Order: sequence, then structure tokens, then C-alpha cells
Amino acid sequence: MSVNSENIELEKRWGYLRTFFLFLIPLLLLCGTILYFAPLFFENAIARSYADIFAAEARIFFAEGRLSPFLRESGKTNETKKPRFAEEFDLLGIYEWDGHWINLYSNNNAPELVIDYNMLSREFVRKNNTYFWKGNNKAALDDKPVFYAAESRGGTLYLLTARLKPDYIGVLEYPSDKPGLYGWGILGLVSLIIAFLATLVANTFYQSYVLKVKRAIASAEYIVPPAPCASLHDIGEIAIETAEAAHQIRHSKRKAILQTQSKLANERQDFAIVREIAKSAVSAPNLKQAASEALVPIIRRTGFRCGAIFSADDGGNLRLVGETNLPADLADVLSEFDPEVDNLKAPANGIRGLQKIKISEIPSAESNPIISLQEEGLTHAVVIPLEVKGKLWGVLHLYSPGPPRLDERDEALILTASDEIALILENKSLVSHLDELIKEELAYYEFSKFLISSNDFDMLLENVLWLIHETIGTPYCSVLLGDDDEEMLYVKAMWGYGREHQNMKIPYGKGITGWVMENGQAILAKNVETEPRYMKGFDWVTSELAVPLIADGKIIGVLDCESNDEHRLLEKDLRFLSSISAPVALAIKRSLAFTEISRQLVLDPLTNLYNRRYFDRFIEDNGEEILLRHGKVSVAFISISNLSDINDAYGYVAGDLIVKQVGKMLSELFPEGKISRYGGDEFLVLLPGIGEEAMERMVEELLRLRKIWERDHPDSLPLVFSQGYATTNRYDELQGLIHTADSQAAHKRRTNGEM
Repeated sequence: MSVNSENIELEKRWGYLRTFFLFLIPLLLLCGTILYFAPLFFENAIARSYADIFAAEARIFFAEGRLSPFLRESGKTNETKKPRFAEEFDLLGIYEWDGHWINLYSNNNAPELVIDYNMLSREFVRKNNTYFWKGNNKAALDDKPVFYAAESRGGTLYLLTARLKPDYIGVLEYPSDKPGLYGWGILGLVSLIIAFLATLVANTFYQSYVLKVKRAIASAEYIVPPAPCASLHDIGEIAIETAEAAHQIRHSKRKAILQTQSKLANERQDFAIVREIAKSAVSAPNLKQAASEALVPIIRRTGFRCGAIFSADDGGNLRLVGETNLPADLADVLSEFDPEVDNLKAPANGIRGLQKIKISEIPSAESNPIISLQEEGLTHAVVIPLEVKGKLWGVLHLYSPGPPRLDERDEALILTASDEIALILENKSLVSHLDELIKEELAYYEFSKFLISSNDFDMLLENVLWLIHETIGTPYCSVLLGDDDEEMLYVKAMWGYGREHQNMKIPYGKGITGWVMENGQAILAKNVETEPRYMKGFDWVTSELAVPLIADGKIIGVLDCESNDEHRLLEKDLRFLSSISAPVALAIKRSLAFTEISRQLVLDPLTNLYNRRYFDRFIEDNGEEILLRHGKVSVAFISISNLSDINDAYGYVAGDLIVKQVGKMLSELFPEGKISRYGGDEFLVLLPGIGEEAMERMVEELLRLRKIWERDHPDSLPLVFSQGYATTNRYDELQGLIHTADSQAAHKRRTNGEM
């Protein structure tokens, strides 16, 4: 046996001994007390039992009418036979009160009646209609016990007396001697044995019952097992109730812990969703995508079908920022939807928290494309104002096919996420606005650089359109300059258009650009279909923006932008174009002036062809590149051999006219060549990629043009040309190419090889 088991056994034996003594001492005291007071208890019990027998028999006597034969009204005397009464008693007498007691029946042994009428209220106790003497309980202890009972019948009081028979009085006799020392010893020994046996039995029952109670507790049935006595049952009931209460407490604590864990898990899950929203929105490249990405976790978590986020301006007008899962056609319409025109308003001021409303009840829904969601089976919406620092930033919409089923956790998640979304989108909007400002500043910087440094007219216009396209994102833009003599606008540069737009001209006052040129005021037509000044040019145009170019107080042209369904021109685009129109106009005017000066430096004033100096420098600077690109280069040398004869015959004015006509003829003949008036009557034509056979055909074409000219001018002297050409595909022959062609032409003149 192990140490623990020995300790348990000792504890168990000590428990038996302790229980024995605990039972023994009270038991001895109890037995002594019982033995000492037993006679008194016995006597009192017997006396009370006889009093109870008398009371019951007296009630029966009065109730069953046994009194009737003895009444004075019955006409019978008191010599009637003896009344029937309980066998333990002898009936002594029956009396009637009539100011004094009248004897109706008396036994020969009847004692003197000592009870008067006044004693009834003091010494009698009433039970129903019967009165009993208070001394009946002790009467059996007297030598000659007499019992009294009275009853009121018909307003008359009757008294009944009886005596306990001597045979029954003997039962009350009890030995009056107290036990001696020997008796007390026997009593103690017997008590000791009884106490020991009672202790063993009680402990056995107790241990067995405790085992049953433990099994009931271990099985979690919490049913009190049957006990051999009430005290053990009470102990078991207390133990079961205590164990059940402890189990309930543990269960409640476990339930509370599980609920807390579940709540913490839900909070962690909701926090993860909010963190996912913040992460996806923050990492989005722009405001629109940030709003769309922020909606995805909310819709996935709450089970809505789609959603949208609108921003609000100071007037409460809403503008679509981003959406998720909206029908494609509705998303396109909302992207074009202009709240300033169509009057989509934010919720009324003062509304806080989450609202569940019908789509038909959304403010301005009757004029809003959102109403079309009902055709998709969506009938209800949850509207959450997005606030930043107490100011309405925008509104979040979540759409569902029927009343949304949201519990408190869902609503708390949406509200928490909406606060996070509002802050992120506000920061994103500020960053986007800052990016726009930086972009505009960079655009102004780029403008300032090339507006100051660019002297090339075509390059200037191309750079202007490129920066407009990059800044405001419009896919189509152009620069139109006016011709006051013809009162026409001509397209000088374009971006995004096809060739059909290249040579377009618009009269002053016609269309949006013509009206701007004539009135000098900018126009932003967000919807060209509702703009009466719009002149339809292309079917895909949905909006147009035109800004006048004014330099030194004079309108010189128009900056024009057009858009299709994928892009919409806004007020900020108008502000940007208006801010750059003045410096662009000045740069264009300066570039035109510089171009005119440059043209005069490189062109022949009579024929508007390149002069000799520019032609030589061009071949020197670009000859190798042209040769590398085209593989070969040809130079044609053409001179008017009889120009001096024409001057002598008709004068120098006619000679200049002939030179001008020949220059025009060569420009038509060689549209892709670079033509120069090399001398008084000499012309040079640079033709990249042209060989000798092609040059021969061009000479024949020149002869044909000369014949046409002579046919049209029959009275003038005929034109006589001398020509020569040279072709090379080598770099070292470029510099001698003009000399070779000149030599060929001179050789033909000497050999009468004129045309």
C-alpha cells in the first residue's frame, strides 16, 4: 500500500472514530434525558389522549341528537335510561342553564357541580359550537378525573360531565423511582453499543450515499439519488445543487470566454477586412481605382450585389468616384453623369450613420440613372455618408435585391470601414489634386521652356498639343489660326485626328470654334447635342472645349479640344486651357514672325524657292544622312538658256515673270524634291532615292510642260532649257555632285543640246 493510500485509510478510520464520538456524546445525553423525562412525557401524552377522546365523543353526543331525550320540552323525565357514551367514560350528568343549572340527567356518582355560567368565557375553549374545559388536558392526572363540555343549542346552554373509568386510570401508573448506579451503568453500556452500531451503520450509509452523489455529479446528471433518510437526502441535494451551481458557473464562464473569443475573432476578422480595405485603397494608383478597390471587401463580406462611391462638393452635388459590380451600361452613364446639370444631391444635412432606403427614395432618383438598377432586380440601398472632420466628403451606396439583412456586426463594420474609406479617399483626393497641381506646374514649366526657346513654328504647335494631351488627357486637340482676308480658320496642327482633319477650314462665326474666333470668348460644351452653336463634324464627338488665342489684343486663332465617350471635358480643363492660351498666342505670333524672317533668309524673294546659300548648306549638313536613308541621291541642273533674249525683247519684268513661272513649273514637277534658284536663270533640284532612268523621265516631263506653256503663250518667245543631272551613292561624291550636273548642262549648251 502506498503512502497516499495509507494516509487515506488512516483518514478514513479517524473519520469513523470521530463520527463515533460525535454520535456517542449526544446520544448518551439524549438517552439520559429521555429516561429522566419519559414518565412526564408519558403521563402528559396519556392525559391528552383521554381529553381528545372525550372531546370527540362530546361533539358526537351533541351532534347526533343523543341529548334530545333529556330535554325538558320532550316531556320525558330524567329517569330515562342511561345515555350512550364512550366506553372509557361514565356519564355523570346533563345540565341546562336557566339562570341556574337544571339537572336533566344525573348519575348516582355525580359530584357537586362547581362550574357556573361565568366560567365558560374564562376557562372554556370554543371549538365550533362546542365549549371544552381547559382543565380537561390535566383531568386524567387527578385521583377522580372529571371532564366538562358545553354546547349552545337553540339559544340554550347545555353542560355535559363525565368521569374516566377506574379501569383506564390504572394505565397512567408509572414507576416513580429513578434508576441507580447499576442501572446507569447498564444504560451507558447499552447506549455505547447502540451509538457504535449506529455510527457504523450511519457511516456506511453515508459513504455509500456519498459515492452515489459523486457518481451523479461525475455523470453530470445532477439527479439526487434516493436516500435512506431525509437528512442524507438533504445532504445529497445540497451537494448536487452546489455541484450543479458550480457547473453552471463554469459553463457560464466557459460560455462567456467562448463568446469573448468569438467576439475577439470577429473583431480580428473585421479588423483584417478594414486593413485590407485600407491596404488596397492606399496602394491604388488613383482616386477612382482606390474607391473601387475599397468597395470589394465590403461587398464580399456583407453580400451586397454592387456599390458605388460619390464625392460631394460644397453645394451637395455628387460626382461618381468609383464603383464595383455595377452594370456596365450604368457605370458608363454614371461616368458621364454631371451632377451639376442633372442635380444628383447628397443626403439631407444632419443625417448620420447608416440608412436603409429604397432606391426610388434616393434624393433626385427620378432624374438619376441609378433608378435603372430596379430593372436589374435591385430595389434597396444602404447609404452611408462619408465624413472627414465633421464635413461631408461624399456618400457610399450599397445596392441589394430586397431589404438588406444586416446585423449589428455588419453595420459596425460598414460604419468603421466608411470612416476609413473617407479618410483614405480624402488623402487620395488631396494627393491627386497635388499631382494635378504639380502636373500643371510642370506643364507650365515645359510650356515656358519651349515657348521661350522654340523658333520652329511646326515644332512649337506640335509641342503645345502634346502638352495639352498629357495634361488634361483629351484624345483630340488642334490649333486653328485665322486668315482675316478670307475670314477663315485653318487647321495648322492637330493631335489624334486622321487625315480628313488636316486641311479643314472653318468660316468665322460657324460652329463652336468659329463663334469663339469671332467673339473672343471660351466655350465648354459638355454635351454637344444640347449646344446650339455646335457644327457637327464627326459622329464620335460628345463634348468640345474651345479657347481663343489672343496676342496683343488681337484674336489670332483658337485652341480646340474634342472628346468621345471615354473622356469628358470638365471645368478644370477649361481653366487650364484659359491659363495657357495667352502665352501660347504670343509664342505663336513670335514664331510666325521668326518664321517669316527665316523664310526670307533662306528663300529666293522672286520664286519663293530656296536660295543658293541655303541649298549648299543643306547638302553639306544633310547629304550623308539622306544618302544613308535612301541609298542614292540625284541632282538636276536646269537653266533658261534664252533668258537674256527675253529680257532684251520684253524687259526684265517679263524676264522675272518667266523665272517665276519656271520655278512654279519645277515645284509641280518635283513635289518631293528640294528646289533652289541657284542663279539668275539656273535652278537645282535635289531628289533623294532617284536614279538616272527616273531623271530621264523627269526631263521628258519638263519638255512636255514647256510645250504646254508655249501653246498657252503663242506670242512670246519660246523657252529654251539646258539641263544636266548627276547621280551618286557614295559619300565622297556628294560635294562634286552639283559641279557634275552643271558640267553636263554646259556641255549640252555647247553642243546645241538645249531643250
